[in-house]
Amino acid sequence: MKKGFTLIELMVVIAIISMLASMLLPALSSAREMGKRASCMNNMKQLGILFMLYGQDNDGYLPPWEYADSAWYEISPGFFSNGCGLLGSYSPRRLGTKGFSQGIWKCPSVNVPAATQTNFYGDDFVNGVITYGVNNMHVCRKVSVSHTPFLVKQSQIKRPSSILLLTDECNGEWHNTGHGCNHCPLCVDWDTTTYSRPASWHHGGCNVLFVDGHVEHWIYEDLKANKNDLWGHYQL
Repeated sequence: MKKGFTLIELMVVIAIISMLASMLLPALSSAREMGKRASCMNNMKQLGILFMLYGQDNDGYLPPWEYADSAWYEISPGFFSNGCGLLGSYSPRRLGTKGFSQGIWKCPSVNVPAATQTNFYGDDFVNGVITYGVNNMHVCRKVSVSHTPFLVKQSQIKRPSSILLLTDECNGEWHNTGHGCNHCPLCVDWDTTTYSRPASWHHGGCNVLFVDGHVEHWIYEDLKANKNDLWGHYQL
């Protein structure tokens, strides 16, 4: 008659399984995050198309970061002398109500508190779940008056493949602070602000959408150091 496993043998098997699990789980977690990073980059590419469409219809202008307390991703008719409005009208106008799908506006690596998800209603993105922020200091500037001199045209940007347009935002609109923007590190000290700066959701780095529409993954410290003047602080 065949004997069963002894207690010592069972303990050895359990220990081996535990060791294998401890070796495989980090790799699986890393692979899962790589998938989320790729999905986030795809979101940004689609947002880049919205910026391109906006420019084609608005005399080459990029949308303002903010106008009259309305943010770049909201829906608004044209209000400048040349008819420029906000970018939201170039996106699907109704993504849902409570329990909506955030689609291209939310990075899949961000865990949004469930309570904030009920703030999104209908045709406007106010208080919705937005986890991306534009370069509001030098590219998508804030406009405080009803004319266009402070807006930037895509043709004014001489280095479109090197200038940051949008990136992951730390503590963005999803907790109702800020307006989906990221401050240039040479204009605002990132060490003293808890929002409106890039977020290193992806293995210590951020995905970055450039003005020409391509997306790259950047290390947070390189963004903070304004490597290659990607914020356009000295030259667009």
